[in-house]
Parts: sequence; structure tokens; C-alpha cells
Amino acid sequence: MVASRLLPAVLGALAATLGAPAGAVAAMPWAPCQPTGFECATLQVPLDRTGATPGSLPLSATRVAASSTPGRVAVIALAGGPGQSATPIARSFASVLGPAIATRDLLVYDQRGTGDSNPLRCAALARTSGTLSTIARDCSIQLGPARAFFRTADSVADIEALRVAGEYEKLVIYGVSYGTKVATAYASAHPSRVESLVLDSVVTPEGPDAFRRSSLEAVPRIVDEICAQGRCRGITQSASRDLATLARRLRARPLRGSVYSATGRRFTARLSEEGLLGILLAGDLNPTLRAEFPGSVRAALGGDAQPLLRLSARSAGLENAAGYQSSRADSDALFLTTTCEENP
Repeated sequence: MVASRLLPAVLGALAATLGAPAGAVAAMPWAPCQPTGFECATLQVPLDRTGATPGSLPLSATRVAASSTPGRVAVIALAGGPGQSATPIARSFASVLGPAIATRDLLVYDQRGTGDSNPLRCAALARTSGTLSTIARDCSIQLGPARAFFRTADSVADIEALRVAGEYEKLVIYGVSYGTKVATAYASAHPSRVESLVLDSVVTPEGPDAFRRSSLEAVPRIVDEICAQGRCRGITQSASRDLATLARRLRARPLRGSVYSATGRRFTARLSEEGLLGILLAGDLNPTLRAEFPGSVRAALGGDAQPLLRLSARSAGLENAAGYQSSRADSDALFLTTTCEENP
């Protein structure tokens, strides 16, 4: 979305709701939708609940009604990020949470700024040149004052609005990654409305860390664990030392080479120091990537970049939600906005 269109889209979405009080919540207009067995609805909520900044946002939600004896409690599933949309993986949530939704509705929604809930876009983030500081500054300017209303606290208020509109007495909140921060923040704000919390890959209330310090500190331990009990015998004497050596080389000059996609298309791949970390992060969700990592790093140090470039290509999209990342539905701009608004 170009900068000239972004702010009006955020501030002026569906102006018909602007006359409503900031705290007003209408009932959810559920209707059957795809996939089969799901119902979808859109709930309008204020952009700024103080009313100082006009505008509203649509929250796109989907639900699966309880399979037997429905009660007044819903299980709400929160995706990660911040910036990952949840409705594209609603079917996966339903599968994972099957035992919990026999007597409870499953409620899944796209956090404001993602998916069909008015996704944030920054033209600056599509640039391939410039420093991170410059890109972040330009994105901030493009988003304008609206960037102040995409914080965890705003998502907490959205969840409460969904609970009220859905006519649920309490919620069981299942959060993944950043979703755990939203879950605990909601529980702190509305303790009487929470039946229980299920937290997967916990982000602390003060996180996520924009510099990923805890992940970086864990890298040497994780890499050496891959090679524990002689599993890398004949490949390397120290996988963590090899990794440090390669990282220094990539900092000076990225690797480049030709690789083939899963469909057989040949393309030129590039691997930077950041991309090297991305392979390790993707290994959380695809253990074969991690198992092949020490040998691929050793090959790259010896002049053969192909194994590592292939790992990089296979890891694309896996860092968020096991390959469910979608460039259309997910929002890097929201990640940047929420992180910069909430963290020093």
C-alpha cells in the first residue's frame, strides 16, 4: 500500500461506525463460511478507544461451534508475531485444540493490522537498500499517528470486545509466541473473565526483544548439542566455532549461488549473516534443517555454498508458524510498529 493511501485506510475505515461510543460493542453477525463447519463475522472496533483519534477497524473473526453441549466459554487462539494473522491457520488451531472445544466454541481472529483486520503495510519495508534506522523512520512516517494504536493493550481491548459481542462469560486463551504476551496481558486486565491459559513458546511481558538476545545467546549451545555424543565425527571438531567463523565471513560478504526450488526452477540465492540465523530459527519447526546444519556450514567454509543455500531456501517461511506465514495476511509493518511502540 502506498504511503498516500495508508493513513486514510487506517483512520477512515468504515466511517459509518464513527458516531458510536468508543466502548460500544455490537453483537457478532456470524454466517457460514469456508472451510466447511466454520462461521465468520466482522466486528467493528474503535481505532483509538479514548476517542481522541477518530476511526474504526474491522476485526475479522472465525469460529467453530462446540461439538456437544455448548457452554458460555470460548477457546480463543492467538497467533504470534506481532504481525501474524490467525484466521488462515484456524483449521490447524481446531485440530490442535480438538479436546478442548467439545463443549466450547473455538474463536480465532486476525489481530488488528493483520490479515483481514486492516493489515498495515509500509512501502519502506520493500526497499532493498538503506539502513534499518532509515527504513524504520520512513515506515513510521508512512504510518503516521495511527501507529500508536497497534499495541498489546489495544489487542487486549479487542479481545474483550470480541468476548462481549460473542456473548461469552469466560475465555480459555491459547497463545503462541507473541500471543502468550497478549494472553497474559488480557488475564491481568480481566482476571474474572479467564477460565485458564495455555501458553506455548512464552514471550515475557516486557518482550519480545527486538535484538533477539536470548536467541543469539543460545546459538552456541544449540549448535554444539546437535553434534553431541559424536554425531558430527568426521565432519567437524567444533560446530559452534565453524558457525562463528562463517558468520564473520558473511558479515563481510554474503554467499551467492544457484539453487533449485521445489518446483525445479533455478534461481540465484543470497545468504547473509542474518539469513544464517534464520536457518537456525526455522530449525525449531523443521528438525531436518538443524540436523543438516553443521555439515552444510563446514561445506561452506570449504568453498561449497550449495548445501547451505539449499537449507536457506528450504527454511523460507518457516520462522513463523511452521510454514503458515503469508505475505498477504501477515504484516512486517505491524511487527515493527508494535515492537517500536512498546520497547525501548
